[in-house]
Amino acid sequence: SKRTNKKKANVRRKKANHGRKPNMGRNSDDAVVWFRRDLRLADNPAWSAASQAADQILALFVLDPAVLATAGPLRRDLLLAHLGALDARLRERGAALLVRTGDPIQVVAQVARAVGAATVHVNGDVSE
Repeated sequence: SKRTNKKKANVRRKKANHGRKPNMGRNSDDAVVWFRRDLRLADNPAWSAASQAADQILALFVLDPAVLATAGPLRRDLLLAHLGALDARLRERGAALLVRTGDPIQVVAQVARAVGAATVHVNGDVSE
């Protein structure tokens, strides 16, 4: 039927885009991917896991004021350039990078609650 075909088309579109949509938060399969040091999409374990498990994904990066305070201008400029490149790659997929400033643990929890995400995916940090 026409209604069934429309529903199938919506499912295919959701699976293909994997980005933040206006109705995010209404589905228990929504996820946040918290980007930290690993600012790539290709072979990114957190992005891959979220893409397989979630209908909609919100890409998030949190600027930590404590880290920014100790970073020199070149390091800050490089970080901003890499964030811009990640955002461009996400936009090619119909998504965007949400950047917030604050304590990362608090910000990630607040954003996940605000969008109703069931999970937060993050890569381990081998430098810690």
